[in-house]
Amino acid sequence: MKKIISIIAAVIIVAAMAAVSVSASLALSSKELTVVYDEIPAEYKDATVYAFGEYYVDGETNARHGATTNAGVNFDYIYLKGDGKGDYVLKFNVTEKALYKFGFTLMGWSKGVTRATDVAIDDSEKVRLGFDYENDNQYRHQYVTGISAILEPGEHTVVLSLPSDFDDSTVKTPYFENVFFISEEIKEDSPKEDENTSGTTGGSTTGSTDGKTEDSPKTADPLTASLLICAVSGAGITVFKKRK
Repeated sequence: MKKIISIIAAVIIVAAMAAVSVSASLALSSKELTVVYDEIPAEYKDATVYAFGEYYVDGETNARHGATTNAGVNFDYIYLKGDGKGDYVLKFNVTEKALYKFGFTLMGWSKGVTRATDVAIDDSEKVRLGFDYENDNQYRHQYVTGISAILEPGEHTVVLSLPSDFDDSTVKTPYFENVFFISEEIKEDSPKEDENTSGTTGGSTTGSTDGKTEDSPKTADPLTASLLICAVSGAGITVFKKRK
């Protein structure tokens, strides 16, 4: 009997520990998107820039690479297709803990179907960058800003994924040139993001964002799980003592 009780207690404890060990996803500090064309916002003039095409490997992911010149303006970009090869992941490094504010440079396109891509930083929730372009947006540098997160020193990732409604007919993906970011000192009194905040909206009058986000799975509260473990362990010990 003692052996059975011991096994049951061990199973419960292992399950509780497994719930605690699940890594929490990165929380975004903001996701309110803003879209402008032709000139990068002044705040980002000295941003660190990673060009997607520079790290592109042919056939490794759903990404494809392209380059073109129009009216003397050069564009080097990647875009996604449903090739079944997975997300495009770009790795980058930061040297200090800080609030990092991200932006994306895209090649604007002409009126037609919706173009959208889900983006994430590390394992954060996905933020949909979706646009219904006008003809005068084509071959213009498009700057999308508004995503930020507090990052620890070390390696991190920017992830580009196909949106859930991608069909390569009525919904295609836009053309991504690069990702850029700046850092700010963390403000202790900065308000925390409301978990119930719905997706983002934003953009210019000629390029709009769909503003949909995909929430990450909820994880167990460490304190609650720890108390559960202690309670179960204590109960197991009490049972053993009574059975002596």
